[in-house]
Amino acid sequence: MGSASSVYRVIYLDVDGRIQKVVFSRFCSPYDIKELFYTALGIPRNTTLSLLDSTGAMVSIDPTMPHNTERSPYSVVPLTGGQLAGES
Repeated sequence: MGSASSVYRVIYLDVDGRIQKVVFSRFCSPYDIKELFYTALGIPRNTTLSLLDSTGAMVSIDPTMPHNTERSPYSVVPLTGGQLAGES
């Protein structure tokens, strides 16, 4: 059996130039993880989020997302309606 610490995941976010540590259970849903991100960022719950790694690649927001470190935090980009609108 694994240790109790293996049940939890730690993700580091760059929030306006400061590192925010987010801890969640590997049993959390993507919705639960997004809720933690909304709280960390202090933004409304209905905001669409895009998660980027240090190379600018998009990362899925779910319990299996790749591990990162304080030195390579993810950037969370809140998307506004204008950014979501495609070509009309």
